[in-house]
Amino acid sequence: MQSTQELVHVLEDYWIANRARLTFIASYLLALIQTRSVNGAKLADAFAGYASSASVYRRIQRFFAECSFLDTHLAAIVLSLAKKQEYRGRTGFILCIDRTLWQIGSLWVNVLMVSVVQGDTSYPLVWTFLPKRGNSSTEERRALMQRVLAVLPKEQILCLTADREFIGHRWFQWLRRNGIDFSCRIRANTTIRRNKSDVHISTLFAHLPLKTTLCCGRIHLMGCRLWVSGCRLENDYGIVVSATLPDDHALELYAKRWAIETLFAGLKSRGFNLEETHMTNTLRLSTLLNLLALAYVWAHLVGEWLARQQAIALKKHGRKAKSTFRYGLDFMRKAAFNLSSQKAQNDLRDAIKILSCT
Repeated sequence: MQSTQELVHVLEDYWIANRARLTFIASYLLALIQTRSVNGAKLADAFAGYASSASVYRRIQRFFAECSFLDTHLAAIVLSLAKKQEYRGRTGFILCIDRTLWQIGSLWVNVLMVSVVQGDTSYPLVWTFLPKRGNSSTEERRALMQRVLAVLPKEQILCLTADREFIGHRWFQWLRRNGIDFSCRIRANTTIRRNKSDVHISTLFAHLPLKTTLCCGRIHLMGCRLWVSGCRLENDYGIVVSATLPDDHALELYAKRWAIETLFAGLKSRGFNLEETHMTNTLRLSTLLNLLALAYVWAHLVGEWLARQQAIALKKHGRKAKSTFRYGLDFMRKAAFNLSSQKAQNDLRDAIKILSCT
């Protein structure tokens, strides 16, 4: 219970809410760290205190039925915890936009999210639930980005990175009108006009040796004049377009898009197992994502703190044995499971201070 109250004290800096609700949120976050699951029954067993699991389970249900958060508030908290980056003389944030999809019974949950890159991962910023299984529309992307601009001035957006789903004339024009730099990958079979005939854009890179890059200058495609850079891969082509980023800059920034894949993995199978939820109501799911976002950011910050003391071990292929997020999550989880030990109590107290002092 002492850890819960220490976390409540920290949360008071972020939320204006009654003490009982903050105590619930603190207990939920600590139970989430222990169980690595959003399943209500598992969480109820991990809550501190002497209330029965059945009573705690009903309390969890009431919370999600009655409580909701403003997404702009959560985004402001995330941005206050995130570190700005410097790129080409500018300071700000690199953003990613992508979707994640999972199934609950016969229902498909389709989340369109914008995140902010932080090291080897990214932090959830804003999201929306799409009422379908497939790709997002230009209107849905624009509406989501308007919510981003409500908390993050465009001057602080260094670049928006996106995969091949997020292309199109109206989408690119909207980003340009709003002064948002972007680096988006396009399909290798995108058609361009060359030597008075229509060809696939991949022909510009077919002569390249593997894994070498080429900037083709500005080309008219999808109704816009865009910088085109790319490289030839073993079985594909990595081709990105940008309104303002020539040479290898667009490719360099696009590579950071992978950070949102790390985030999705952390929210799902490699972290909090989001797919274990039985919630189908989008308002309740959004409340759940707010709590997961804070837990994810917290674990990553703890992982960064640990890595400054002892670097994450590397495997033979040169990659990290675990992500920074999992480094922090495993540390806090071990402490939460061994609170009878003074060392574990001190470790968890240090982790809580990191969330407080950032």
